[in-house]
Amino acid sequence: MLRIVIDTNVVIAALFHGDNHARELLRLVRTKQVRLVISEAIAEEMLVTAIAHAVAANLGLKHIRPAARKLLDILQSGEFINVTTHYTGCKDPDDNKFFECAIDGGADYVVSYDPDVQAVTSFSVVSPWQLIRLLRTV
Repeated sequence: MLRIVIDTNVVIAALFHGDNHARELLRLVRTKQVRLVISEAIAEEMLVTAIAHAVAANLGLKHIRPAARKLLDILQSGEFINVTTHYTGCKDPDDNKFFECAIDGGADYVVSYDPDVQAVTSFSVVSPWQLIRLLRTV
């Protein structure tokens, strides 16, 4: 099974911006068609960012609850790994955690919309639509 690490921006795009490719990717995770590899640091960033995004957008509880449930489902679908690798190859040091998780979790791809993450050439980085297209050709 394909193992992936998902950047927080992909989750936010799916939960709050209606990005169909990101939504499809999260559906593949929830239905266990791809394996999400995740670390505590990534899970924490996803939770904090989702809450901050909801607050900044003045979303009421009615809109936050479904997004929170989906995020928890995604996190529970993932394989949490203990990160021991120290990676420094990303321009934005905050993004190194995705590569550390990918290395220690044996991920095949990092999925991201972030140009700093996509600029890393020492690892396979794709956007959600690129990964979905790859899966359709297999």
